[in-house]
Amino acid sequence: MKRTKILKDPKMYFVVGFSDALSWKPVQDTIKNLKVSVVDVIDEKTVKVSLQKERYQLFLYNLRKNHKYVKELRETVLSEKVEESVVEELRSKPDQRGWFTFELASLSGIEEPEKIEQSIIKYVRSNDLGDIDRSYISENLLILSGLLKYRAVEEIADEVEAVTKVFKMPKIELTTNELSPLSLASATPVISLSPETTPEFVPSVCVIDSGINLGHRLLKDFIEDMYDYTTQDKNPCKDLDGHGSMVSGLAIYGEDIRKNKNPLAKVIMVKNFEKGDAIERDFLKVIFETVIRYRFISNVFSFSFAADGPNPTLTKALDEMIFRHNLFVVSCAGNIKLPLIRYHINNGFAYPKYIGLHKVFFPGDCRNALTVGSYADCDSNLVKAGWPSPFTRSSPSFDFIKPEVMAIGGNLNANYSGKQVVSFSSAGLGVCSTSNKDNEESESVGTSLCSPAVASLAASIVSKYPDISPFLVKALILSSCEYLWNRANGVPDHSIQGFGKPNKTRALYSQNWRACYLLEGEFESKDANKYHRYRLLFPDEADEFDVTLVVGKLHTMFEEEKADYVRLKFARPGVKFGIPLMPQISLGESRCFCTYKARKIIRRGSKGPWTINVIPHFFSPVSNQRLKYACVITVSSSRGGEVYAPIINWIMPKKELIRPMEAPQIAPASVTSKVR
Repeated sequence: MKRTKILKDPKMYFVVGFSDALSWKPVQDTIKNLKVSVVDVIDEKTVKVSLQKERYQLFLYNLRKNHKYVKELRETVLSEKVEESVVEELRSKPDQRGWFTFELASLSGIEEPEKIEQSIIKYVRSNDLGDIDRSYISENLLILSGLLKYRAVEEIADEVEAVTKVFKMPKIELTTNELSPLSLASATPVISLSPETTPEFVPSVCVIDSGINLGHRLLKDFIEDMYDYTTQDKNPCKDLDGHGSMVSGLAIYGEDIRKNKNPLAKVIMVKNFEKGDAIERDFLKVIFETVIRYRFISNVFSFSFAADGPNPTLTKALDEMIFRHNLFVVSCAGNIKLPLIRYHINNGFAYPKYIGLHKVFFPGDCRNALTVGSYADCDSNLVKAGWPSPFTRSSPSFDFIKPEVMAIGGNLNANYSGKQVVSFSSAGLGVCSTSNKDNEESESVGTSLCSPAVASLAASIVSKYPDISPFLVKALILSSCEYLWNRANGVPDHSIQGFGKPNKTRALYSQNWRACYLLEGEFESKDANKYHRYRLLFPDEADEFDVTLVVGKLHTMFEEEKADYVRLKFARPGVKFGIPLMPQISLGESRCFCTYKARKIIRRGSKGPWTINVIPHFFSPVSNQRLKYACVITVSSSRGGEVYAPIINWIMPKKELIRPMEAPQIAPASVTSKVR
């Protein structure tokens, strides 16, 4: 109550610890009866709550009646908001400046968050402590970011009880490799275009990068729009680095331009990087403003940059942005620095073991994004073709898979002196794309070259099926994937390669012997007992089916929400058994709650009509979580038998059967009309 140096908040905040888990109903009832609002969940038995100061006496009265499961009441401490190592750094260098993010979560429990925001901004600016501004706001989340003196960071975290988390802003940079791109011969012209591939008819991909070469013959006709954050204007958006022009070429042509000159997409370029630029601006704000500016032109975004460390606040905000604005965000996994690769190899920690030590950070660690790693297309003395590239990063956590897919990002040759690696080279092992020099091509390596190629595929899917959700686009891409096999033991390593490399034809179309059912829908935790039911046919010629399930989450404000999932249960009408498919099955050492893929064999007695129940599971009792699911069920015949026609003939006369609970669409992938 005495923390009024920065603002006079009408609410007080404190921590309540319980004797049992928050998921237990008596504990939930206790929170309700105490008439407090949950602001943060500290662990499975402890919450931070808010209370109107004028209702404090009433709270004490309610506490006497509802104290049975209350274990402790205490004030919040600074270490619950800021990591102890950061607190020590703040106190040792009070006048040093650095970038920080301040998170105010669960705004329903906070009185007038905009007033708190303005009070913090006024306090910082009037006391010459740096500068701070809003990065992102939604119904659940307010994030402020600023370049501040360290003592101001500690004061804000300690004084403003509504602030739940404070993190140092990591350095965010383009995922360029230390090896300079190689200039190649002049670019060959674009092939003759059909009416469907002229600039008016191709979809757009929004790219945040280093600018674009406006005069390049392979780029100039396929630039939808641009914005330059270095000038706060559309112009000049000039690419001094070369990275943005290479990324743009891959977004437009979908892959190495030596293999394809047929444009598949246009580019919206947002310049936020200069050559050698260490970003000194609010990066989350750049992303949010870009989304607001371009979301009605394109909802496909390609990010070829990465942070050098974790920041859960940034990850949380982008995940929520993707969910709320129906975005399809493709992010690269990031590169392992060459000196680190050299160190590992020279110290006996050979490829691919060392890859597991280097985790994916923002934005690749966002659950709702599609993260792309790199694989090699050519042999080197380090890595064979078809294996993960020696610089690609691995999964950031054991409870979900990142990267989910792989694309061609190049390879490295090691140069030795004796038995020690002294340097690397990549000539002839990289990806070729457009250069920032007019009408020239460049060759380079890195995961940054992977995300635009997959974003181009996503744009093609969105163009073909404009009414489906980004999560169903993601499910289609994952359903088409083929594993890169770890040839040492024949088992794919999911933590490095995810589900493998996408197949464009399979992502866009069914075939006669292979048909795709598409399902998507949404659940809210307040309606946790609801489920969706579908009917589908397994034709006589079918003998196997693949299930690809993607679950998108509105937010993961609380740790327990990260474990929310959707379950599929298959059942044959009239038969007293079912096949439960759980999206939290073990995949290697990873436990997956956002993507799932499995194959099942269909026996003779299992052919015919089936029902599918889609059932949500919510763990968090203290917020209204929302889940969006997207599922691709691929029914196929390993013998090449006819599968597609029987499914179409079964679905079309029976549209009325696919209606219980107003279920979302279910249709083969090559049917553009919705079947309900």
